[in-house]
Amino acid sequence: MKLLKRKIELAKQKQLSKLQGTSFPVIIRKPIKKISSSSKSSGDKVQNSQENPIPTEKLLAIKNIAKNYGRAICNLILSPAGETYLLPLIQRYSLDVTAFRKYIKEKRDSLNGIMELRSLILKEKKDSAKLLAYKLVFQRMAEVFIKFFSVNWIFSGKLTYKMDYLKYRFKLLRRVRNPEYFTCLN
Repeated sequence: MKLLKRKIELAKQKQLSKLQGTSFPVIIRKPIKKISSSSKSSGDKVQNSQENPIPTEKLLAIKNIAKNYGRAICNLILSPAGETYLLPLIQRYSLDVTAFRKYIKEKRDSLNGIMELRSLILKEKKDSAKLLAYKLVFQRMAEVFIKFFSVNWIFSGKLTYKMDYLKYRFKLLRRVRNPEYFTCLN
């Protein structure tokens, strides 16, 4: 808009100068200095499109993928629909069903991202035998959910970025199978 106003003003000045017989004033243009990425200090928060390769819409889509998948896996474990898959796993590791469901219910409420989902799957040296069994059962149930229930969950739910959830489904499955690599979804 500013450029258009300037052009109109210059055209008016040119017409006036022709009528008065004077010469047209010359506009001096200064070169624009661009700040290179090497001259920026680390404290600058200016983001360049080259620094962040993921577009804004994509960031919005993947922001809550791990959280939503994690909560959906927990909901499958707590629902009657998951009992046919859960009960054989509980018997294999000789666990108490109510104690496991209580553990999952507590974890579902605190599940807010990738790190919490990773902590539900990743086996650590300090974990007790019971906690290791819980993590194995959760890992197997996560695989079952991603393979068999996730497509129905994505399309019957009110998720905004349905195609992105479908694309990240296989990435999430690989990371559930190998939780030591489960640090990001990109």
